[in-house]
Amino acid sequence: MFDNNDFKGYRNCLGFHSQNAFKEFLGAKDIQPCIDFNDLNALKKRLIEIFSAINNIYCFKYSEHELEYFFKKSIEQVFSKIVDTHIIHKLNNQGRRPEEVCFSWMRGFLVAEFFKDFIACLFNTQKETIKFFGGDNFDSIESFKRSPKADFLLDDHLLLEIQSGFQGINDIKQHKVLEAQRRLEIDKIPTIVVHFDLFNG
Repeated sequence: MFDNNDFKGYRNCLGFHSQNAFKEFLGAKDIQPCIDFNDLNALKKRLIEIFSAINNIYCFKYSEHELEYFFKKSIEQVFSKIVDTHIIHKLNNQGRRPEEVCFSWMRGFLVAEFFKDFIACLFNTQKETIKFFGGDNFDSIESFKRSPKADFLLDDHLLLEIQSGFQGINDIKQHKVLEAQRRLEIDKIPTIVVHFDLFNG
């Protein structure tokens, strides 16, 4: 009759001293899928096209120089960090490709950054008082995670969760709602969702 030592011996003969390593090997989980950089660059170009088109009718229109700087800072530098820190490999959502998830996430990130002047006007405040509050940190895989925290803190007394979309459906994740409730109870700071509908304007 076989026992655990026999199974362990079998794995050792194959060069595996860890059950997990052998499971990863058998399931090919140790092989990272290659990122399609041609696709990623095409998606990055599409983001530039989207926000260039919106800028043409935006009430707080960026000058050509400002828009170029915005794209360099908010697209080129962020994409580079996501690739250099290997965060791109961790981006997955319901089986979608990392490139697709990156594009979707970047579109949301850019909406929050692009419309800061409008947000300041909407809340009758200065753009400089809108502080980044969310948990999106691109410095390493460990520090980049889906955070329940709102995107911005406004004048130290209001949290803003920025949402965007083009499908006509705007769902708010449960962990975001629970975090907003917690902030209200503990810090006495309310949270407001600001939704930008890219399809209908």
